[in-house]
Amino acid sequence: MGRFLLIVGILLLVGFVMVTGLQAGGGLKVWGQEARAYQQDGTVSGYSFGLKRLWLKEGTSVYVDFSTEIDTGALFIVLEEMPSLGELPGRPAERRISATNIGSVDFRIRKDGMYRLTIEPRGRRARAVQPVVRYKVKWGLENPDKERRSLRLSPVE
Repeated sequence: MGRFLLIVGILLLVGFVMVTGLQAGGGLKVWGQEARAYQQDGTVSGYSFGLKRLWLKEGTSVYVDFSTEIDTGALFIVLEEMPSLGELPGRPAERRISATNIGSVDFRIRKDGMYRLTIEPRGRRARAVQPVVRYKVKWGLENPDKERRSLRLSPVE
């Protein structure tokens, strides 16, 4: 059992180092994708895969392309720096999408550090009303040397 855990640990570490190298070198263009549907009765369906916690360097930009269909509530896209031990958390960069829309938001990184991307629907009046939201989202690192083509997300079905 101990040997198995050691092998799994080494594979995870190698995977982390490879993804970090791709990210630092600009080779990782799309970090993740998510599609979810939040219904009136509280059920949630959909999928999410990709990296949401990343080490980012000052001066880089993170993009989030989205396609939303919103009946009630809003979709919040939040990028926040994760504080180190002994540090107070900084103010997160947040975008609120409150209407059916297809678009993109960009977050400029002001300081090297570990960041977390959160995508969540919220209801009105401090979440007292259940949000009814359907969305598709893709996110990644903006390459300043190349113009990014839109990911052309189709409207939510």
